[in-house]
Amino acid sequence: MAGKDSQVKKRHSAEQIVGKLRQADVALGQGLKVPQVCRQLGISEQTCYRWRQKYGGMAPEVAKQLKALEKENARLKRVHRLWKQEHLQVPRLGLRPSLRPSRRTITRFSHNACPRRKR
Repeated sequence: MAGKDSQVKKRHSAEQIVGKLRQADVALGQGLKVPQVCRQLGISEQTCYRWRQKYGGMAPEVAKQLKALEKENARLKRVHRLWKQEHLQVPRLGLRPSLRPSRRTITRFSHNACPRRKR
């Protein structure tokens, strides 16, 4: 269990990410290799490449705006999903589509009065 405790996941803010990427650029410019730089910054190589792909060349203000927009987008998606569940869902209690293809209406019936096909 000691191995799990030593690797605690932590989230970095957009400003911290941009700052660490700038430190990495300076260290790489001094001739260090990517694994050495990542060890110094306390991140994995995969995280470094993922951050570079997403935040490479961004100013801290732009990265902060990006994070805010992503958060707002997630909130709006959640609201939209809840709205769809409330307003567009057909009630399931005793309703089913009509059997006739020409009539696409919803009909209500009890289980005892269910129309059966003759064989």
